[in-house]
Amino acid sequence: MIKNKKTGKAWGDMSVDEQARWLCLIQAVDVSANFAEKRGINTDKSYEWIKPCAYSAYINEMLPSMKLRLQQERDGAVFND
Repeated sequence: MIKNKKTGKAWGDMSVDEQARWLCLIQAVDVSANFAEKRGINTDKSYEWIKPCAYSAYINEMLPSMKLRLQQERDGAVFND
């Protein structure tokens, strides 16, 4: 089982809010990395594509819908994305 090094919590031990924040952060990094690669930026050698303020804004915007989706999945909903 994978545990968070800082908190010692495993994924299943996290609250819906904690899980949603991690998933939003992962999405934000993925979106910006894809955007950078489309612009020809080598994401392995350059960090100019990392935008912490943009990540924060993305997380704040996406968090409510991510929390709802996680809660629905915990309640047994199935999504076909």
